Amino acid sequence: MLNKKKSIRNHKNNSKKIKTKPQDEKSEMLDLSDADEKDKNLLNFDLDESDDEENPETNNDENIHIPASMLEVASDEEEEDESEDEEDKPAEYTGKITLKIIKEWQNELMKPNPTAKFIQNAMSAFNAALNSISDDETKKSMYKIENPSTFNAAIQLCIVHLYPSMNRYLDINEKSNKNLQKSDKWRKVKNSLRHYFVNVAGLMERTTNAYMTTLLLKHLHQMSSFVSSFSIVSKSLLKTLINLWSTSQEDPVRVLSFLCILKITRSQQKILLNHVLKAMYISYIRNCKFVSPNTLAGINFMRRSLIELFLLDTKLAYQHAFLYIRQLAIHLRNAIILKKKQSYQAIYNWQYVNSIKFWAEMLGFSEEQPDLKPLVYPLVNLTIGLIKCTPTIQFYPLRFHCIKALIILSKQANVFIPILPFIFEILKGNLFKKSSTGESFKALDFTCILRVSKSQINDNNFKKEVIDQICSLTYEYLDHLSASIAYPDLIVPSVMLLRKFIKHNKDSNTNRKLKQLLDKIQENSKFIESERKSVNFNLSETAKINAWESTIRNKGTPLSLFYKNWSKTYLAKRKRQAANTSEISEFNIPVIKKKKLNEDVGDLNVNSDSDSDDFFGKESESEEENIVERNDKENSKNNKKTNKTKNKTKKIINKGKEKKAKPKVAKEKVNINDEVENLNIEDW
Repeated sequence: MLNKKKSIRNHKNNSKKIKTKPQDEKSEMLDLSDADEKDKNLLNFDLDESDDEENPETNNDENIHIPASMLEVASDEEEEDESEDEEDKPAEYTGKITLKIIKEWQNELMKPNPTAKFIQNAMSAFNAALNSISDDETKKSMYKIENPSTFNAAIQLCIVHLYPSMNRYLDINEKSNKNLQKSDKWRKVKNSLRHYFVNVAGLMERTTNAYMTTLLLKHLHQMSSFVSSFSIVSKSLLKTLINLWSTSQEDPVRVLSFLCILKITRSQQKILLNHVLKAMYISYIRNCKFVSPNTLAGINFMRRSLIELFLLDTKLAYQHAFLYIRQLAIHLRNAIILKKKQSYQAIYNWQYVNSIKFWAEMLGFSEEQPDLKPLVYPLVNLTIGLIKCTPTIQFYPLRFHCIKALIILSKQANVFIPILPFIFEILKGNLFKKSSTGESFKALDFTCILRVSKSQINDNNFKKEVIDQICSLTYEYLDHLSASIAYPDLIVPSVMLLRKFIKHNKDSNTNRKLKQLLDKIQENSKFIESERKSVNFNLSETAKINAWESTIRNKGTPLSLFYKNWSKTYLAKRKRQAANTSEISEFNIPVIKKKKLNEDVGDLNVNSDSDSDDFFGKESESEEENIVERNDKENSKNNKKTNKTKNKTKKIINKGKEKKAKPKVAKEKVNINDEVENLNIEDW
């Protein structure tokens, strides 16, 4: 306190002196500068002075920094690693990588205790390989790769040896849950590993070879446990993987991409799951715009795999489902109110239908996941509203797709949905009241169709497909309800409608299929009525009702037993139709099988271009011989006619020769070696 008072008094005295003596400015400035220098000297803790006094032999020119006593001492492992980094670096490792250098690095990585230096060298070689095929000249790396064989060896070094060497270096096992962030060894390879994952993502985006992409995806699936340490890199990798999952034409690439997405997302579920669900659903909707036999399998895979991710967190899935189902309902409301072409196009497309299918299958798990059950009712109303929006004959395929989605939801969620009225409503329409114009089109399949043209409505094949869909969907729906105690009461309106339709319909094939359906429905109804006669409980006792229905279902009903056998034959028929339509196309050309000499029957391509050319060529030759014989007989009668016929025969003979002259091109079998060593830079 005394020192503070003295300093205050001195400060006041100095200020008074400055006021009284303003003329000596220069001397006062000098005094202030000297005071500042003294103050600065007080803050300079010169540790070197004490050392110089103790050790006078040291050079004054060298500035040696001596740390304070409170600083942490480096660990022995770090000192050993630093000494290894300095001592183990061979002089021959220049900027250019050779096969000899990669072989030495491989031997070092295969050791029981690999060092961080050689792991970093392997990842730097991978970076150099990627830069060698990039067009960006600004990118620089420690090493250069100029040889294709060296390129393949560098890629193989990382894909094959990096993951096991990392596990040995970090002392990680499959069962261990070691925290990498606390490891000193992890800090040494962390930055290199971050750049390595960025390079792997870039290489997957560039390559077009499916086999090479599968190799990288398998490697990434192994290394995905290390990806969780880099949040920013994880998002960029997931973006690349989602693109492969949704757009790749190869099934192994799609499956491996999904497995990598699943593993990376589960390691950082709280951070990444929301982002991944949104990105994958948008890419699913974007890539299901067009449905064809070629894209149908990929769309089904995307739908089922995306459901697996949504079920990881049902509360988060509820938020996404509520948002997207609400958007679908807004589009439907606009179409009903506005009644414009654009508003109808927003709901009558494959993206809208596939989104309904997706949510129907996902909410089918609501019986096991109660968080999703409140969304079942809005989705059912949405689907029924889509059916009722424009119930015209042209959109019968879309109606069947919606009914199929409702059946899946009813079966999986164990919820009763009145679907039979929407199926048999078709029989009340004008489709079967009009006479058909014959079979001018090929057999229709509604799997990849939402709408038919007006010319196809009157075709007999369209009516056949409608009847097949009615029978198929009715069997599938009633198979689920065949053990219900209320089954005889549910089918009464349907039975009455079927009887009335069969009575007035004149088409024998249609009546035969519907009569079989009616018989099986009534047979199952009689079975349930006979079984429930012995029931002693009331309708309010739901537990006993469920137990009775489960025993009947385990016992088997007549309709369920029939449906098992019928579905197998129906699916086989569908496959045959799909195969025939793809081969014969729209033309009703008779297919004649001929055996070739010295070849097996199994190797024949009956519908190939060469066989069809030979077939029509031989036919033209036989016609030529007949025409020539006729012309020879008629030569004596009319010379004028013979000149015309000779000209015709010459043209036909020339056509026949041209068809005969077409050589058969033998298809060469290409042997693909599935080895990384045989890959070239051009393949990437």
